[in-house]
This record gives sequence, C-alpha cells and structure tokens, in this order.
Amino acid sequence: MREEFVNKRGQTYIFTDTHFQCKTIPKIKSIPYDKISKIKLNFLDMLYVEGNGTAIEMFIPDKYKSRVKELIGYAKKNPQYFYNNFNFREEFISKLNEITVFTNTGIEYYSALSEEVIIDYKNMEPIVFNDFNCIYVQEINKAEVSYTYNDEDKNRIKSTIEQINNSLIPNEKTIRCNVCGHIFCYSKADIDRNKQHIDNAKIAALTTAVGAISGNFAAGAISNQTANNELARITDYNRCPACGSRDLVVLTDENLEHIKNQENQENQEKILPTDELKKLKELLDMGIITQEEFDQKKKQLLGL
Repeated sequence: MREEFVNKRGQTYIFTDTHFQCKTIPKIKSIPYDKISKIKLNFLDMLYVEGNGTAIEMFIPDKYKSRVKELIGYAKKNPQYFYNNFNFREEFISKLNEITVFTNTGIEYYSALSEEVIIDYKNMEPIVFNDFNCIYVQEINKAEVSYTYNDEDKNRIKSTIEQINNSLIPNEKTIRCNVCGHIFCYSKADIDRNKQHIDNAKIAALTTAVGAISGNFAAGAISNQTANNELARITDYNRCPACGSRDLVVLTDENLEHIKNQENQENQEKILPTDELKKLKELLDMGIITQEEFDQKKKQLLGL
C-alpha cells in the first residue's frame, strides 16, 4: 500500500504498509511594500496582507502582536523605515510553524519549516481522525502531532487511516518502562474499550448539562455519576502502571527473546554450587556417575 496526500500547507503525507511519513516543502509568497493594497491584524490575531496578485494569512502568537502591529504601521505609512535598512529582517513563527518575515523590501511568507518525519506503525498509537480537517499522529513516548487535510481528500484519508488502525498496527503491544523496568501489554481491544468509556463519559456529561438547564437535577446527578464512573475506567497506556513514568519503549519479539535469555542466564547463575553438589552426590551414590566425574564437576563448580 502507498497512499499520498498533499495539503494546502505544502505537507505531503505518505502511508505505506509499514510506516507513516510526512514531508514538508514550504510554499513561499512575497509581497513588496509598494504593492501592498491591504494589511491588518484583525481581532482574531490573524495577519492579513494582500497585494501583487496574492494574499498572506497567518495567526500571530500573543508575544509578537505588539511588534507586528508596529511594523504594520510602518508598512502602511512609512515603508522607508524598511528601505533605509538594507539588513532589516524580522521573523515571526506561528504555532503551526508558519513564518512571516518583514524584510527591507517586502513581506515574505513560508507555509512551514522544512521537515521529514517517519514513524514505524509498531511505534505509533492509532491515528485519530476528525471531521474538522485534522488528523493526530502520536509516537510512543512522544508528543502528539496534528496535520490538516483537504476537503476533497476527506473520504480517502479516512478510509486509509481506518485500514491502518484495523490491520497494520499490531493487535498487541508490549511496553517496557525505562525507569522501573516493568513490562506490560495492551491490545487494540483495550484501546477500543478506552474509547468507548470516553464516548460514554461525553454523552453522560452532555446529559448532565441538559438536566441542569431543564431543572431536572436528579437526572443530572445520575448522569454526572455515570460520567465519573466511565472516566474512572479509562487507562492511560502512555504511563507505566507500576511507577507512572512516561519514559516507555515498545519491545519487539527480538527484544523479548533477549530479555527472556537474560533472565534464564541470571536464574542459572543464582543456583548455588552447594545445591549442584548435593545433586551430583546423589547421582554418585546411585552409581549414575563415577567418582572421577564427580570430582571433575566439583572442581568446576568451586572454581578450583
């Protein structure tokens, strides 16, 4: 399988039989100051620049707002402020890694920073899809990452993600905590049960709110208790059940075999020489081994 999707931010998502891949090639727009027909920062903190047959739009984080407003003022009334400084360059980065740059000649926009992400399905949580043009991808022990998709790709990307979640991601994961060493397992069925508890809690919470509005507080109290019960049944598989740490690693079959061999070796080393000697003496008394064989093995066990 190989399915590719390209969104409006210049990101390409690739779903294969084994991994998810995201490539980002920034889209670049540029508007000279003398070509700007409209520039503003609206009440939603959206910078909007129009001119030269194109438009730039980007949400500005709170920490940049005052400076962006100041530069907008210069761009409107005194662009010479930029022209006189040949090295002028100020960058503003949004939470989506978009970049708007005020230079000495105009305003530049880059849809995203260049990046390439590759995640093996066996190290990834089931992909979350919603109807608000967004998917959520999370690697074990890593932060969740969101990606947007185009309206016309909605049905195809939803189908692809369902196929991956149902077929390609292993039915069971074995996890080891890097802090306390505890090993635990969870399956897709466990994840599905968690999701059902979450959905039930949401419905119960909504019923509680409706009951409060309508004045039916008795029904609301019952629904609230139901919501709390459902929430209590949810298990956070991104935490170690023994110590609560999030420092986890997915174990492969090879890892498990190695751990098993190590445990067997440690168990063998824990067997005391005296125990072995008792067994050998019994074999000697029964005539199963000779005195010479007994003496030779005794020297080995005692390191003589």
